Amino acid sequence: MKKSLYLLFVLLTSAQLYAQDINKIITTEYVDRLIKTLSADDMEGRASFTPGIDKAASFIEAEFKSIGLSPLKGASGYRQTFFKDSTDNRPLFNVAGMIPGKSKANEIVIFSGHYDHLGIIKAEGTDSIANGADDDASGTTAMIALAKYYKALNNNERTLIFVAFTAEEIGGFGARYFSKSLNPDDVVAMFNIEMIGKESKFGKNTAFITGFDKSDFGKILQQNLAGTEFTFHPDP
Repeated sequence: MKKSLYLLFVLLTSAQLYAQDINKIITTEYVDRLIKTLSADDMEGRASFTPGIDKAASFIEAEFKSIGLSPLKGASGYRQTFFKDSTDNRPLFNVAGMIPGKSKANEIVIFSGHYDHLGIIKAEGTDSIANGADDDASGTTAMIALAKYYKALNNNERTLIFVAFTAEEIGGFGARYFSKSLNPDDVVAMFNIEMIGKESKFGKNTAFITGFDKSDFGKILQQNLAGTEFTFHPDP
């Protein structure tokens, strides 16, 4: 986990900054606390419409507040509340914050991960809680840690949005709702981080990108990793 997140930070941060500078902001203890809290038994697997996911949302909100993120434009807080459809009155909520940009504030870069999981399922032995450490507490942890990193730097020219999506496991409703809240022409890049807690199918120091062949984004990311052992691959 530590190495996966560290390489992600190297990828997404300035080449002028060395590993020790990153490690001053993002420590092993910090990453461990985030992922262990999100995947703890008392989160009850973070299924949609459960007390467990509400608790997870509150935890993410507290982290955003501690980091110093601003709510999205027009919002009074970090929760983005919506409903699955017109027949279901149970609320769902993404958790989103931002760091306003400087010279290119109207251009947006998004970092995201989904924080919901499967909840309580059929028991395997005596354990019935699907903790979801990899899927996707790992991605949510990376997103929060990157928010802390960029807030500490405080030099982003573009506006950075950090969002934890809900209801991915039941149909991607959180991401769908969020996408309708932005003008797509304002978004210059988006990093959706999914299941980075273990090695990819390509082995050590690798990751794969869904939609690798749809743009030159993957090649640009790989160029930023020049000099490291890390490589990106198309989604198998």
